Amino acid sequence: MKSVILLSVLLASILSGCSKETQTPARTDSEMAARIIGTWVLDDGPLSLYYMEKTYSPDGTSAGILLNRQTGKRIAFTGHWQIKNGCFSGDVLTSTDPEALPPRAAYSNDVTKITENEWVMVQQGTGRVTIKHRKDRSSFF
Repeated sequence: MKSVILLSVLLASILSGCSKETQTPARTDSEMAARIIGTWVLDDGPLSLYYMEKTYSPDGTSAGILLNRQTGKRIAFTGHWQIKNGCFSGDVLTSTDPEALPPRAAYSNDVTKITENEWVMVQQGTGRVTIKHRKDRSSFF
């Protein structure tokens, strides 16, 4: 019986140590920039109007899609990004719908936290909080 309890405690310790949520957030601009490389998803759930996937490359470029769940319209886009003084900023280079997502549109967000799987920002000017999650195999778009 003691060996079963000991094994259970050991297994729980191992699993909690592997938790992605316990990872230390990036602190410096270079740590943040390295951490965001890859594909991230902005999805506030099935009742939200928009779903977005965006892939960030080490050279400061990005590419993604924006899906309007109400209309089914899908917009592909490319852009530039950078992190400086804890501020994530960028602009749109190309867009398959220039009216909805115009080229040269710029954005700026204060980075609150970037871990391996969660990225929290506050949009400058509006204060809107954005939470992105690293894309995993369960994402469908």
